[in-house]
Amino acid sequence: MTALLTLLRTEISAAQRHGDIDSAADPERLAALLLTVVRGIEAVGKAGLDPETLRNIADTALAVLPMPEGQKRLATGRIPAREN
Repeated sequence: MTALLTLLRTEISAAQRHGDIDSAADPERLAALLLTVVRGIEAVGKAGLDPETLRNIADTALAVLPMPEGQKRLATGRIPAREN
């Protein structure tokens, strides 16, 4: 788990340098948050939660990452689930 946490922290720091995540945010804490979300998605996925809900959870986790002042969040580009 430490390797994944390190990878997430590295990628968050890179996103901060590129202006995609607020540079004032603590990359260690954000990495821990995302790791917890990833592991939670794995757990509830194994328990049978449907893939669309899992994707929505991931999208929501990414949507709450702090953005630099004045930057707009891009849409996910996902196609909404079809009604049966």
